[in-house]
Amino acid sequence: MGQEIKVVHRYRSVTDRGRDVAGPSSLHSKKPIKPGGYIIGLPGRSNVLTKPTPGEPVNVLSEEWENIAEEVDGSELSLFVDAAETDEDFERTEALLCGAIKMLKASRAKPDVPHCFHLMVLAKLKPSMFSRSMLVTDALCSLLRRDHAMSFKTKSNPSVAVMAASILLIAHQEERCWPEQFIRAFIDDSLGERVWVDMAECKGFVDNIITAFKTKMPPKNFMFPDMALGNRPDCPSPPISTCSGGGESGDGDSEMSLECKESLDVAVSSRYFTMIHRVEELVMETVHNQFSLRHQNVDSVARNFIRFLSSVTGIMEVRKIVSTKLESWLQSPKLQRPATELLMSLCMNCNTHLPADVETIGHIIRFRIKHKPLLNQYMSCLKELLAAHPDNIQTAIKNTIYNELSNARNPSNMPILSVIFQFAPEHSAITLAEEFQELFCNKEDFHRALRMLFREIVRGLRYDMLFQKFCQGLMSEPKDPLVIRENPEICERMFFGVTDIIVMVMFVAISPAVRESAMLLFRGEHRDLECVRRYQEMVSSIQQDAMSWMLKTVPKLFSPSKDDYMRALHKLLMMDPPDTYAIKDNYPAENDRLLFVKLASEVPLKQETLMRLLMIAVTKDQWVKPQDLIELVDKLIKRATSLPMEDVEVLHIDDPKIIDLIFNLSLYIPPESAYFPHGYRPPKMAVTTSYWKAWTMLLLVTAHNPGVFGQLAWESYPTLRMMMEMCITNSFVFPLPTLLAAGEKAEDVINHEHLLVAKDKEVILQLEEYLAQKTINEQNSLLVSQTMSMDYHGVARKPPPAVMDQLKALNASHRIGHLLCRSRNPDFLLDIITRQGTSQSMPWLAELVQSHENAFSMLPETAALQTPHSCWRRPIASHSTTQCVCAASSLLTVLRAAVSSVEQEADLSDHTWLLKHLKSLPAFPQVLWSL
Repeated sequence: MGQEIKVVHRYRSVTDRGRDVAGPSSLHSKKPIKPGGYIIGLPGRSNVLTKPTPGEPVNVLSEEWENIAEEVDGSELSLFVDAAETDEDFERTEALLCGAIKMLKASRAKPDVPHCFHLMVLAKLKPSMFSRSMLVTDALCSLLRRDHAMSFKTKSNPSVAVMAASILLIAHQEERCWPEQFIRAFIDDSLGERVWVDMAECKGFVDNIITAFKTKMPPKNFMFPDMALGNRPDCPSPPISTCSGGGESGDGDSEMSLECKESLDVAVSSRYFTMIHRVEELVMETVHNQFSLRHQNVDSVARNFIRFLSSVTGIMEVRKIVSTKLESWLQSPKLQRPATELLMSLCMNCNTHLPADVETIGHIIRFRIKHKPLLNQYMSCLKELLAAHPDNIQTAIKNTIYNELSNARNPSNMPILSVIFQFAPEHSAITLAEEFQELFCNKEDFHRALRMLFREIVRGLRYDMLFQKFCQGLMSEPKDPLVIRENPEICERMFFGVTDIIVMVMFVAISPAVRESAMLLFRGEHRDLECVRRYQEMVSSIQQDAMSWMLKTVPKLFSPSKDDYMRALHKLLMMDPPDTYAIKDNYPAENDRLLFVKLASEVPLKQETLMRLLMIAVTKDQWVKPQDLIELVDKLIKRATSLPMEDVEVLHIDDPKIIDLIFNLSLYIPPESAYFPHGYRPPKMAVTTSYWKAWTMLLLVTAHNPGVFGQLAWESYPTLRMMMEMCITNSFVFPLPTLLAAGEKAEDVINHEHLLVAKDKEVILQLEEYLAQKTINEQNSLLVSQTMSMDYHGVARKPPPAVMDQLKALNASHRIGHLLCRSRNPDFLLDIITRQGTSQSMPWLAELVQSHENAFSMLPETAALQTPHSCWRRPIASHSTTQCVCAASSLLTVLRAAVSSVEQEADLSDHTWLLKHLKSLPAFPQVLWSL
């Protein structure tokens, strides 16, 4: 030949492990290679013979391995190969291996078992012999493909193919990059008879090939655990028996099958990371070709093609195409089983959340599944879809909600939402709220539709929803707040819509169990209260979050008018009449309306709710007038503290800062435009009605939290202490006798109060003169009757008659004195008795004991002894039967607390218990000396 020919060597060095098999080898054989010799071609080249041109590598036919094959007897194969390896005659080794494979291919229907064993032993001992030559690899790949010379109806014997796959795996398991032939062989068998791709013995080999598609495969029989793989009606893979019969071959096949099952530690890793795009091209070419052949009708689609699609759903374009056709396959009885497996694989591999996957999820959500068994499997697949990527939950909810609001609703929408909420309850609730926000920003008004939709969703979930999380998501800042701020119509609609939905959530959360228990509770039957208490706690938490929303988010995002702001506060805190909550769509229904509103309004009041509500008054813009806000807070506190809940803290507050916040609401603030002389400092004044409301509210707070505010009120707030003693002694007069110091007279206290009132008038008139810029007297003053000095740490002031009457009524309705008497730390009752002595404290104490059932249980021992002590100090003739029984009962109560041996049911007519245990009383010596 006149020109030099470049040759690509067909051998690979054993030390070249880890390199791409398509690359040239630098190792030369011992014998020189003649020009025009047997040369291995690059993987994936066409099987067309081409004459080499100068300056180019020679392309070799894939059948060339048959031309160089050297056939020897199977029993002598190992000897010849060992000899060739010893002489480093790699061409001879290559020829011998190709010859052995050629002989095996010729008898693949009934292979020679010793021949196969020799090949497998060589592969096990010297795997490099099979991986360094691409001709040997091509020869083994030919065993993985169907022999087209065989009859179409003749089933192939899988033993030879399984053996070839096992040898290829042993030879290439250390290689980082695998040749393209493996993928072509996999596609060919997957679309054909699936002779070896489904065999357990080839799992390691197949798993490594599938890494090329980045497919996450579901476990075997995941969807159909009752069916064994070999008995699946949709899989035409042949059994291990041959077509030509013969019992002997069956034994040989069985032995070879056992040999192929030898345990290998197969590492599954990405073998095609250098040719990702080429792999996708191969797969998409195959998919488009199959669809072009079988587009006529659904049943013409091959089941094995669907199973092949299950293994390549790691490719995004495959997922996008399959999602448009899968619904019809699922409805076909012939294709249902493989289609369901494809659906599972499709859902497991939607893990990018790119636009193509978002479109795929949209198709999956819109599937209309009619049969219940298939629907259950569809829901199982949805769970895998939700787990594939965190953002899939949001996409699934969005598609389901928009489909439900459309005219072509999917009957499976509610079951789909149930699966989503079961999978991720918190995330789903927040995501649903965000979708509601987005719909509120739509040009079309979805308010009424969203009310109906939410009720339908809750019924579909059987009330198993995190309602507080939903409300938190609804009150979160939208993703695009500028759209809201720039559009007044959307801004107003969203503000009222969110407020309305939050209120409706409190009603919708009333499950049938809560409703039934609440009806029993309101009838006086205290049974099954746990679900009612959980509901009340949830409503309290929602109101707490709502007040934070009103304080921080609403002013800067919606900027409503002050009237709208106040209306929203009343609505969220359940202060409006019941009928106002059903204006939109008559929900709650008239039969349930009163019950629902009563149940949602009579809930404990949380500290943060109260604190954030009070903070609204001190904001710069002052969205609510202080007088209106203190009226609202007063109603809230009175409503909460009136609830007859012994097992729940209806008003738990542990932050003393609330005292200053409450009094800030009663502060009188002069107009900003007022002019005062130089050096004049306006006095700190309070609005009279708000000032006394503040004291009333603090009285209720202290009664329910004596451990936090009791000592503070007793020592630092004389007016509050006076009101507490009035409630304890049930004596609403000023000055209170129990507060008079030794030698102090009531007239002196009254005269001092008159002096304070006169001083207040003088200060107020002077202030008003500066404000009005004219002479002001008591007759034309506007502030004298409405303001007073703000000094809540000062001496106790006389409450107005209306406040006295209100205080007396509150003590009766809210049991303020009863709550204060029960406190042992601090012990208010004991302090009063110790300070005043028995002679002065007896009248109101006896009334206290007689007016409360089981009153002795809330009295300290000294107080409990006052009743019998006072009774026995008077002449016997002056005793009434009721007084005597009361005295005996009080003494028995004290003895039971002091002596454990006192009979629990002692007979009061028998005085032995008194003589026996009287000396055991802790305060007996002091009482004895006083007698």
